[in-house]
Amino acid sequence: VGTTSVEGTWHDSIYLSDDSTYDDGDLLLVSRDSSAVTPLPPSQEYTRNINISVPIDVPLGDKYLILKTDSKGVVLEYVRLNNETAIPFKTTASDLQVDQVNVPDEAWVGQKINLSWIVKNHGDGPTGTGSWKDYVYLSADQTFGSDYLLGTVTCDSALDPNQAYTQNTLLQLPSSLNGLYYVFVKADGDGKVYETGNENNNANY
Repeated sequence: VGTTSVEGTWHDSIYLSDDSTYDDGDLLLVSRDSSAVTPLPPSQEYTRNINISVPIDVPLGDKYLILKTDSKGVVLEYVRLNNETAIPFKTTASDLQVDQVNVPDEAWVGQKINLSWIVKNHGDGPTGTGSWKDYVYLSADQTFGSDYLLGTVTCDSALDPNQAYTQNTLLQLPSSLNGLYYVFVKADGDGKVYETGNENNNANY
């Protein structure tokens, strides 16, 4: 909006901030130079389309994206207070949980049994990836861990928040185990889906 052309090279940068005002503690997400748009004549404007990626260790919640033009301060300007703008932005993540597991009351050792379960995304963000595996285990108690793996079933459908899917499969019981067991299902047993610390509730019986 000045009266002379802007020459040289400057940078436009996008930061992630907890508030709407830039400071040195804000996280730089991306920076692009002006080589494609310089020189910039008076009253002229340009548009940028940039993909950004938020690091996985950023806490979830309400944030701001701060766009700062000439972020390194190389352009001679009388007023710099209008060089940045803040946009509300929320960081989210998915949270897969097994809501229900259906198994027969009893079965013979070595027998094939029909199993079904429901997995729901209880998070406030989509799963992103659309393919992962649910793991099915036999456990001698009601605590998941170090249990016998019965099999895996692939899910090929991404989930938005509050969406769910039902899996149905036929798996064979081992002939070496006898007695009372619990069937656990662990959604996304390979950890393909980004859940920001919510992976500890992926298993249920």
